[in-house]
Amino acid sequence: MRTHLTGRVALGYGLVLAAVTMWSLNASIARTLLDDGVSAARLSELRALGSWLFILALVVALRPRLLRVERSEIPNLAFLGVAGIGAVYLTYFVAIERLQIGVALTLEYLGPLLLLLWLWLARGRHLSARLWGAMAVSLVGIFLAVRAYDLGALDALGVGAGLAAAVSFAIYLAGSERAGERNSPATTLVWAFGFATLFWLVVQPPWTFPFDQFSDTENRLLGLAVIVIGTLLPYGCLVAAVRHVPAARAGVVATLEPVLSALFAYLIHDEGLAAIQIAGGAMVLAAVVWVQTQRPDFAAETVSDRETAPPPGGACWGAGAGIDSSTHEGRHHVHARVTTMEMDPAKLDEAVAQLEEQDLPAWRGLDGFKGFTLLVDRKSGRIVGTSYWATQEQMQNSEDAVTESRQRAADVGGAADPPQVDRFEVALDTFVR
Repeated sequence: MRTHLTGRVALGYGLVLAAVTMWSLNASIARTLLDDGVSAARLSELRALGSWLFILALVVALRPRLLRVERSEIPNLAFLGVAGIGAVYLTYFVAIERLQIGVALTLEYLGPLLLLLWLWLARGRHLSARLWGAMAVSLVGIFLAVRAYDLGALDALGVGAGLAAAVSFAIYLAGSERAGERNSPATTLVWAFGFATLFWLVVQPPWTFPFDQFSDTENRLLGLAVIVIGTLLPYGCLVAAVRHVPAARAGVVATLEPVLSALFAYLIHDEGLAAIQIAGGAMVLAAVVWVQTQRPDFAAETVSDRETAPPPGGACWGAGAGIDSSTHEGRHHVHARVTTMEMDPAKLDEAVAQLEEQDLPAWRGLDGFKGFTLLVDRKSGRIVGTSYWATQEQMQNSEDAVTESRQRAADVGGAADPPQVDRFEVALDTFVR
């Protein structure tokens, strides 16, 4: 099963937590603007346009080559921008206008559950019972923390909008992970926010924007905070996070947002917290911790369903570390982790030396390690490293150790972008031993 995920789960979860903290803080920042008469739809337009202009300016100034994408990727990025980023706030704001805010939040955060259901039903994945359990505990906790049991008068359009927000959130999670297979986070953000901006400019033309509502310094600063703290940075963090952990797990951790929003409302706006809300928040926190103590099953949880062969390389370096097997040719149940990087050609030898002298000796002490090969293209700096493991479980258990080695190699070799990591079962080999 192909996956671009690096396996650096601690970094991935840290990025998700940073994203939801900023989104939660944004709720309190945006509330002041909403109280001053700025409509939710206009605020959403400002978020998309402002974020796009910021990230576009940074990429043009620092890494203009990141603006280029394959033509085949444009429809996926357009779908992510319109259905994942542009639509999620529109549908959510319609929901909170017609429903109690707690009910609307609970409906929106069905998104991660919809993603799990999609992986199970549409992709036929066998997901961990603990992952399902954590999702269930988290949803019950959200229900209590935002007092969704206070239904008020349910409105059909409001419920429909809340469910649409859940679908849009699931699209954002899955689409961000899929976009990361071929694009850097900056590339994904430029194109996705660009299409989200186009969506909003069509819905609400720029000449109708209420500039007078941002005439004073305070509102301009609050608008800037909504763009940077409430949109660009958290979206960037989550897009980067799903390069390290599956979107399904990122979605479960993201369910902390409603709880943190209630906490910030208590600290900033002096809103009270009932005992049942605190208990619900504790349930969500427990679910998030539970998820982070589980090792992800990358093959089952990743959004991608494509299988590929390892990409071709140039020279081959193995340091006498071919697959260790007593059979000369035939079928094996060996598992392989394939890492592809683009390095500085001038630094290839230094990176290879580090792998041979420092990392390989440590890997040989890991349970199930069977060997390692490295393909290098000295002209382009592209490398393809493959480590072989006796079982899938032993390969998964080695993730932390190998991830550290991979990052050191990327640093020494001057890799510009994060490594791409694929995982396979070896069906046949013809190594001469």
